[in-house]
Amino acid sequence: MVVAGLATWVGAAAPSIAVDSDVYEFGSVLEGSFVVHRFAITNIGDAPLASLSVYSTCGCTTSALPSTTLEPGATVDVEIVSDTAGYGGMSVT
Repeated sequence: MVVAGLATWVGAAAPSIAVDSDVYEFGSVLEGSFVVHRFAITNIGDAPLASLSVYSTCGCTTSALPSTTLEPGATVDVEIVSDTAGYGGMSVT
């Protein structure tokens, strides 16, 4: 009986992701400058978070992760860099 209970508990282990904020407003920025923000991602689950990746939907923004796996309780910063060159007068949402 104890083994069955232990097997059920181990089988329920799963990663769970938490982000310190899901939106960051850069505000007004001069065209031609680079703006940077870091989001903190934490695995609040009890199993490794594997195949972690980020991508941009436009060519003006880049991001990178130092690792594709995040162990339980670990936090990684995702740096987002946006190049505003050629985007003067535009409002991007």
